[in-house]
Amino acid sequence: MKEEVDTTPIDYETDGLFTKTLLDYTFILATTPKLSCQFNGLISFIVQSWGALGEDINYSIAEFDKSIDSQNTLHKVIQERLDDFPLNDVGKKRIIQFYALGCLWKILFNNDYVTTSVSEEFCAILQIMLTEISLSETDFHLMKCTIEIELELSENLLPPKALASNTKYRWKAFLQHFNSPDPKKIESNAANVTVILSLILNEISLLANEEFQKGFMGLFERHELSRKTLTVNSYQRIYRNIIPKNVFDNIKRQDFFPVECVLKFPTENKFMQWKNSISSKYNIESSLHHIYNRFKHSHKCIHITLERLKHDSEFCKYINELRNQGYLDWQIVFAITNFMCCYKAQLEVSKMTFETEEQHIEALKKAMFKYHQMDESDFPIIFPIEAFKSKDFQYQIE
Repeated sequence: MKEEVDTTPIDYETDGLFTKTLLDYTFILATTPKLSCQFNGLISFIVQSWGALGEDINYSIAEFDKSIDSQNTLHKVIQERLDDFPLNDVGKKRIIQFYALGCLWKILFNNDYVTTSVSEEFCAILQIMLTEISLSETDFHLMKCTIEIELELSENLLPPKALASNTKYRWKAFLQHFNSPDPKKIESNAANVTVILSLILNEISLLANEEFQKGFMGLFERHELSRKTLTVNSYQRIYRNIIPKNVFDNIKRQDFFPVECVLKFPTENKFMQWKNSISSKYNIESSLHHIYNRFKHSHKCIHITLERLKHDSEFCKYINELRNQGYLDWQIVFAITNFMCCYKAQLEVSKMTFETEEQHIEALKKAMFKYHQMDESDFPIIFPIEAFKSKDFQYQIE
């Protein structure tokens, strides 16, 4: 790459960039087999293909091995030099993950040639967008959470699809293979990715839709986001130009087994922290009023069960365990309410027959609404304490 933009011959003895690149490359070659022995043959093949330079690299690897006296030392060195686990690009699926604005972003995609180029472009635009949000004067009120986005190639423009999860935000986003130098088409492709990301960001923002859209458009008007994303929008084309398909396929990355990460990765981004200050929109009186109303509304659905269980020492101990885990009393009450109403709704719907899944879901929604309005005395069911330790209850409280 350097030789393409600078015709001055490289002085391998004094060129600092070359030396640093070679040291970094040697570090990768030296540590990879220590993390997983399945790469031994690949590393040997790569080093041998470098001829005389490979002999120098072998010497450096041997010197590096002498300095690593244990697996703990190896892990410490890797942790100090990297932000994420290095072997995340082997196996059938690839995961790119990073922290930004308090959120853990996990991007999953098939580990093939074209999908990799398109998906890395998506990640580049996402990271530019998150950087601009962190620098913006607008507080987007993003929730602290995990966002998992599964990328898939599609011939048609499709909106992202929300996937079911109670512990994180999961999405499937559909991207297009793009290979045109036409500036208008480049701009159109950038707009498509931007729309996908804006829909996802809107979901994890606590702002009302209109307020979010106003702040998001401000990124384009005041921060020139469109110009900054266009500089990487041809990323997938550049990727495929620099790395030919035969070079990508030669490594046979899909044939290796995924390597389990035993280190604390990814690391937090110190420059893109979550805004943990109290929002200017927060009103404690209004919040307490809403919590009180929801508590009052929930109580009628569970008052018989609560009255019975509050005299059970095991139940009281369990509630204290939930409190120690960080759950507030109103969160526990709402979880109990949803769990009991959901059980009754499923019991009712299980006796019905449906022609489609949509009819089944609609019937569940109607039954849930009915039991949330009903006093527990109108349909009493005895819930033992074990019910509130079940996976179904954990699903509700999480």
